[in-house]
Amino acid sequence: MIQQRSQSLAFRGIGRCGKVAFSAGQVGLSLSILLVSGCGYRSSLERVHVSGKASYDGKPIEIGQIRFIPIEPTRAPITVENIRDGSYETAKSGGVPIGNFRVEIRMFDPEEYQNAPRVPGAPAVKQLLPEKYNRDSELAITIESGSDSIEHDFLLTK
Repeated sequence: MIQQRSQSLAFRGIGRCGKVAFSAGQVGLSLSILLVSGCGYRSSLERVHVSGKASYDGKPIEIGQIRFIPIEPTRAPITVENIRDGSYETAKSGGVPIGNFRVEIRMFDPEEYQNAPRVPGAPAVKQLLPEKYNRDSELAITIESGSDSIEHDFLLTK
């Protein structure tokens, strides 16, 4: 009769060289190292803090979102930040990587945005700007090396 032992949080497998076992401590240490080191992708990119004003038809965008989407040949992640009371800054995301970016701007009704459910599957809050400023945006910005921060305003018209 073969007895089976169960060990909590232990992982066992059979390799060509025989039985391999990892203790919970070894697994935990490995996961900790991975989490602390991260993937290294973000840290290797030179970033510049970008901030400025965002308005539509002469009025500040109260609640909105700004996206910096890389344009070829720039290879970088998309940077997304909030617009509040007509201003934005990329401090939370660590800045925008250097390169060329298409800019998308969205504006939301403040009351609808405030009351919108924040659960998976909830309907999106209606975006109020013309598509020429988001989905079909031709807005662009070039972020150049050597600057800690730049200011760039987006004054949108009807």
